Amino acid sequence: MTETPRQIVLPPTLNHDRCGQLIEQLAANRGFPLGVDAAQVHRVGALAAQILLVAQKSWAQDVIPFTIDSPSVGFIDSLQKLGLASALLPTGKQP
Repeated sequence: MTETPRQIVLPPTLNHDRCGQLIEQLAANRGFPLGVDAAQVHRVGALAAQILLVAQKSWAQDVIPFTIDSPSVGFIDSLQKLGLASALLPTGKQP
């Protein structure tokens, strides 16, 4: 039986000021399947994107599901500008 993924919701602006909160949320959910809801995001800063990338790789090393769900246009655009869209989003979730 698979465990239902936990869920965190990203804020509209995921900038440097929000990184501490993001790290806390990720740490609280470490070891569990996790879905990251990016539907409300308008902008992602470089540090926040790096934190998400490290989290994704950490979950993958632990062989635990980690997904970025419902990425908004702003989320995708921010990742594309940073050159991280292909690293963080499955091919089907990119425009």
